[in-house]
Amino acid sequence: MTVRTVAFCLGASFALSAPAVAQPPVTATCDVVEVSATTAQPPSTAPSLQALEKRLKKAAGGANTFKELSRQSVPLTANKPKTSTLKSGSTELMLRSRKTSHVELTISIDDASGKRLVNNSQVGVDGGDWLMFAHDAGNNAAHLVALTCK
Repeated sequence: MTVRTVAFCLGASFALSAPAVAQPPVTATCDVVEVSATTAQPPSTAPSLQALEKRLKKAAGGANTFKELSRQSVPLTANKPKTSTLKSGSTELMLRSRKTSHVELTISIDDASGKRLVNNSQVGVDGGDWLMFAHDAGNNAAHLVALTCK
């Protein structure tokens, strides 16, 4: 065995025995806002929803009155589903991956009776952007769930 072969073998054994550095878990925090949308006169939007008003109008069709039903911040860890209760149902969020300013999620939304409205939808959201999910709540009303992550 030559000196080079011995040095290579020693170097390889040190490389194989080096302890692995644990990576911190991939995390994100998502804000979930539940909104009731109706058509009424005069039109109104809750002050806490002013920043979302244009997006809410687009998502809810002809609705012009928006009331916040609930708002919560949901901490997520990669590949661990997290259920949060809404006033009119629940959401289940799971962080799939995260890049600097982009988050990939799986989301499910159930209404108050437990009916699944969104079933394991895989979506991506850029930091500061909002995802809107809307469904007909009857009586000329819509139920919306808005979501943003950071």
